[in-house]
Amino acid sequence: LKAYNEIVEICQKPDLLFSNDPNQLDSEARQNMWSIQSFNRLLHKNQISVVEVSIVFTYIEQSIEDYLKRFYNDKSFLFYVWADALVPAIRFCVVTNFEDRLPFDCIPNVAHDIKALIEEYKTTAAFNGVPILEHEGHTEEGQDDEHNGTGLNVYVRTIQV
Repeated sequence: LKAYNEIVEICQKPDLLFSNDPNQLDSEARQNMWSIQSFNRLLHKNQISVVEVSIVFTYIEQSIEDYLKRFYNDKSFLFYVWADALVPAIRFCVVTNFEDRLPFDCIPNVAHDIKALIEEYKTTAAFNGVPILEHEGHTEEGQDDEHNGTGLNVYVRTIQV
């Protein structure tokens, strides 16, 4: 029920903030980002399937697109979903499209299938806490794989209104 209420709130009243200034992209992302935490428990306990979660995100994506079409003209947006396995959380956001730029400090791998993204998340998410492993997954410079553009998969769709 909690997840349902969160989804309804996001889809009916998304409370979005946009700018025409590319330097405000990070601010847009912070304002327009959501995570439905209830999915973690449900996925972990196999009480909801990857297909069902994919359908929910497709519904959210379509609802946000419909909202944008009602209130904006001649503008391009990016709707994107990424899974943070360490938090764990599936997050999603919509920002103004400034030359297909996403507000990440790394170069993400673009995923074209939201179902595959969620399936990977389900198998890699640290639902029981983050395991501590010394020196694994780090480069000589001490940066982990995610910041080298090899660990963050992001589903991205352009919404043109």
